[in-house]
Amino acid sequence: MFEWEKVFNGNLTTNGQIIAKIKEIESTKLKMRMMEAKENNLQVDFDEDKQKLQKEKLLIQKECKHYSKTYYPDASGNNDSYTECDVCGKRIQR
Repeated sequence: MFEWEKVFNGNLTTNGQIIAKIKEIESTKLKMRMMEAKENNLQVDFDEDKQKLQKEKLLIQKECKHYSKTYYPDASGNNDSYTECDVCGKRIQR
């Protein structure tokens, strides 16, 4: 028994009905592949745009003079305290 025969389970009586259903299934599969390709392209575009923004952010942080900074002490007493620029948000090493 063919896979499509299991799916249709005898509900289709003519070859024309079977062929029409197979065409419908193939059309749906093609639409899904096209949508998946579009989704992948969107992800690639998103990743590229995100990288560009991150590079721009790093450039701004590199050029910033860090005139205003805030020190954030580690409440637990470990070495996790840091200073952050109030303008660009960069963490500045001590």
